[in-house]
Amino acid sequence: MPKRSGFTLVELLVVITIIGILSAIGMSGFNNAQNRAKDAKRKGDVDSVAKVFEGKYNESTFSYLAPAAADFNNSKPPVPPEGGNYSAKVCKKTSDIKAYKICAKLGGSSQDCYTDSSDLTKCYCRTSAFGSMSDCSTDEISSLTI
Repeated sequence: MPKRSGFTLVELLVVITIIGILSAIGMSGFNNAQNRAKDAKRKGDVDSVAKVFEGKYNESTFSYLAPAAADFNNSKPPVPPEGGNYSAKVCKKTSDIKAYKICAKLGGSSQDCYTDSSDLTKCYCRTSAFGSMSDCSTDEISSLTI
């Protein structure tokens, strides 16, 4: 019987199985890295919006001015990785913003980050340095789209 060269069916199945296992491990690691990168972007965006708010604090009226697109890099406010816009809760007394709170949901969480019972490990929030949202009544709190 002449000697044949090539791979047997069993050898091919073993190689395909090993490749499948390695790709599954690689994909899960890739997905985790992607989620961590999205969370880092959300945190950076929230910090950016908070810096704009703090930069627009008016010491004579003790209030904040609402951020405008021109206040951000390239005149574009940050956009969440999933699209849409960020929104902040603001405490408006008359037309002045006395306090703000901006939050981002981390890890694809679906909870409301603005409630007191929210899990802080799934939310990243920044609040005003010179005002407190707890000093506001519910009718003074509104949403502001950034």
